[in-house]
Amino acid sequence: MKDTIRLGVTLLLICVVAALVLALSNNATKGVIAEQALQESLKLVKEIFGEDNEFEMYEGAKLEEITSKIPGVIDVFKVSKSGNTTGYAIKTEASGYKPGIIILSGINSDGNINGVRVLSHQETSGIGTNALTTEHLSQYDGLNIDANDSVDAVSGATRTSNGVDKGVKIAIDAYKSLQE
Repeated sequence: MKDTIRLGVTLLLICVVAALVLALSNNATKGVIAEQALQESLKLVKEIFGEDNEFEMYEGAKLEEITSKIPGVIDVFKVSKSGNTTGYAIKTEASGYKPGIIILSGINSDGNINGVRVLSHQETSGIGTNALTTEHLSQYDGLNIDANDSVDAVSGATRTSNGVDKGVKIAIDAYKSLQE
């Protein structure tokens, strides 16, 4: 009986120490992971709009105002050149076959989509991922946000195609709210 209690207490202590180590590791790396995600987003914003632009990330109340009105918006980057706004890059989250497709949509000030990139996803490799290729995403390039143009879904990856489309539409809604 004593051995059983001693083993139970020992196991409890090991679990407590392991939980503390995991909590401390998570806390220590949280900032680094967030910074890496920001750098990856900025890299794609520059890829969509070009290196010669200036980028301002919305934070705090400014971002909260948009995210509270439009669910699915994660981040907003204002893009400008020589002090003039040239567009916005809007990071959104939508669901395809699985939740968690993170999409970055660039929209020029003239209301045309400048580019769409996928930052992360959990879609099925070889099936859903077919809707996440550069070839498929390039169908959005140049579309006007007010036109009723549509992008063809990828056969066999309809849910993922619809998820990407939903993410782009969320970005368009956010862009329009920024223009008000």
